[in-house]
Amino acid sequence: MRVSGFRLAVGLGLLLLGASAITHADTVYLEQGSRLQGRIVTLDADELVLDTDFAGTLKLARDKVAGVATDKPVPMVLDRHRQLQLTGRLHYDAETNRQALESPQMTVAAGESQLALTHVTAIRPRAAARLKRKNSIEEYTLPEYDTNETLDEPRWTGSARLGIDGKSGNTSEGNITAGISGRRSTGDTRLHLLAAAERSTSNGEETAADYLGEASYERDFSLRWYGYMEQSIERDRFQDYGVRSLTTLGPGYFVVRRRRLIFKLHGGIGYEHIRHYADPGHNDNEMVASGGWHYAQLFGRYLELTHDFDIYPQLSDAPATNFSLASKLAASVPIADSPYWAISAQLEHKYQNNPEKEDTNRLDTIYSLAIERSF
Repeated sequence: MRVSGFRLAVGLGLLLLGASAITHADTVYLEQGSRLQGRIVTLDADELVLDTDFAGTLKLARDKVAGVATDKPVPMVLDRHRQLQLTGRLHYDAETNRQALESPQMTVAAGESQLALTHVTAIRPRAAARLKRKNSIEEYTLPEYDTNETLDEPRWTGSARLGIDGKSGNTSEGNITAGISGRRSTGDTRLHLLAAAERSTSNGEETAADYLGEASYERDFSLRWYGYMEQSIERDRFQDYGVRSLTTLGPGYFVVRRRRLIFKLHGGIGYEHIRHYADPGHNDNEMVASGGWHYAQLFGRYLELTHDFDIYPQLSDAPATNFSLASKLAASVPIADSPYWAISAQLEHKYQNNPEKEDTNRLDTIYSLAIERSF
């Protein structure tokens, strides 16, 4: 089979380009002896960011990096008794463990100077500064801020909390509270899952037993308008809920949607099913309306404050006298400026305007203090 000269030239050109793409790459040498190839995006005091073909973008702790070799000259900052900005090419000899710099701005023989990697304060300092600002903004951004633009990939966040709480109303015992929540965001959709439990015993007798599971889904129609659907299942002996299932859906509106301040309203209709604890054969099924708000704000780098309020009037049976309210005010403060651990305090009110049992108080007030771990 004959191959034309033009095709042969094209093939050789592509082969040479491929070989060049493989050859032209920065190399990062790790402390344990392995090496990675790619393009060094930035290096700062904390980490090295490397773009690779095999694993995308990698973030490496700086103290795990033994040496760096760059294929081409790059802008950098040296700290040798003073800050020195220059452009140069880094070399590293893995056998002798020596780092070197080649730069026309260095007044040394042959333009090459040996140095330690610790002398390199930054590689591509402007890009490092931009990345640091971006990471800082994302760290102190509320999850609901994600606009209706689709993210590159779904973002998962969550938290777990464990602590103590007290209750006044239908019971006045202190007890243990625990919960775990997760949030999945794609930019124009948000899925929030929650599981929580409050339980206490006194002298072998149960004095508090409240178990709650929630799932809510939101989808943006625009920067301001969104639709939501929420499902909750609750079991609370002292509210006489063997099972309380509440399904609601409707529209919502962001009154304020900023990185550090969120205030949104929602309203809709739903269906409530209650199987009573004291009389399992007695079930209530009602159509309900729903309305409320969600508020969240970050103060500085330390305090996050949220407030959720909801009202559920029964549409089929005198809504002015048959309704329930739920309010939760929460604040969290990081422990020792940690991005993962925080102290969380909550004040929650549950109000039932017309409870089934005469000896059931209308209002429960729950206050809690817990340690929270984000992930």
